[in-house]
Amino acid sequence: MPELVIPGGTPAVAPTTPAPTTPTTEVPVTPAPTQAAPPAEAPQVKPWELDWKGADGAVSKVEVAEPYRNADGTPNVAALAKATADMRKQLSGLPQVPETYDLDKAIPTEFRDDFADVLDPKAPLHDGFMKGLKEHKISQDQLNFLLGYAGQREGLLKGEMTRMQEEANKAAMTEAVTALGSEDKVKGLMSWFASSLGMTEKESASIPPRVLPQLEILRQKLGGPTIPSGKGVPAGGGTTEAELKTMMKDERYWKTRDRAFIQQVTDGFNRLYPSNGG
Repeated sequence: MPELVIPGGTPAVAPTTPAPTTPTTEVPVTPAPTQAAPPAEAPQVKPWELDWKGADGAVSKVEVAEPYRNADGTPNVAALAKATADMRKQLSGLPQVPETYDLDKAIPTEFRDDFADVLDPKAPLHDGFMKGLKEHKISQDQLNFLLGYAGQREGLLKGEMTRMQEEANKAAMTEAVTALGSEDKVKGLMSWFASSLGMTEKESASIPPRVLPQLEILRQKLGGPTIPSGKGVPAGGGTTEAELKTMMKDERYWKTRDRAFIQQVTDGFNRLYPSNGG
């Protein structure tokens, strides 16, 4: 910019002429047209719904199942009332689980020994059994039935075991009689061993028949008393030569070659003639 110098003074800036301005014209803004909101849909009417007030006081809608609606969809009050009554009846028939179980009542007296592992609180199975009753929601009536029936079954099994044992004892006696010659000799031998060993008569009856001939030989060697044999077979396996010869005519000596019977004859001759026996 040129400076204007005044003598004796300071330079002055020449005034400038402002540039002409162009007038502005405001253009009016037309707002966009607003769209009207769609009309709200009318709520769907469900005549089968009922208001349900919960324990917390909150109300919610509950739909009535189709089988309990009228033709127009409204709840069939009579059908609902009947269904409610039926449900209550069914619930009332459900088994009631007691706080504690009466095992003495559930188990018949004659079978209590068979359930000692359940009755005794110190038994290994007691706690697990009681816990299982609770977990499976067993009622006292159900427990009475189950244990009562189990007791009857136990009784039947015991009876069958007794019958089988009696049949086995009978077969054992038959085998022993065949081996020794008579039932009297079998019983006498068992009685002698029971007395000698301090066994009861019941315990002596459990001696296997197959060992009786060997026991008879042992009795003879121990000097036991003479036991009647029956069927013409000499007692004690033969005490005289005539008796031993009678035994030698027995089929067990010459035909079936019963080693125990033959041993009785041999021992008899050894007793009669020690020089020949060794």
